[in-house]
Amino acid sequence: MFQQCPVPNNKSFSFFLNYFQLAYTNCDNIHVDPSSGDLWVGCQPNWSDAINHGLYDDDEAAKCPSQVLHLRTDKGLIVDVSEVYVNDGSQINCTSAAVYHKETRSIIMGSVTEAPLYCQVKYLP
Repeated sequence: MFQQCPVPNNKSFSFFLNYFQLAYTNCDNIHVDPSSGDLWVGCQPNWSDAINHGLYDDDEAAKCPSQVLHLRTDKGLIVDVSEVYVNDGSQINCTSAAVYHKETRSIIMGSVTEAPLYCQVKYLP
């Protein structure tokens, strides 16, 4: 389950829960795009695969699927959720973070156990 929190004010840096947004995946790290406020989230679609990959990362069979979600925001509220990347773990295992670069229309995905993966984004809804 994804919980959205508004951007903190400059004085207190306090957060409060605004509402829940179901993502139906295991969301890991969230990157907030400084220009748009959109959220880019590294995810693992199957939590048990993530645990198995962490425990048995030397085993080629213990792959963990990867996923990147783009949560478009408007005035601090999520207005659209799209899946911009998904893979069975053959390109990158267990994505934990994703950062989008608008000028090059690219994403860099990070994993706890592997080198980052760079991808071009051909379409964003």
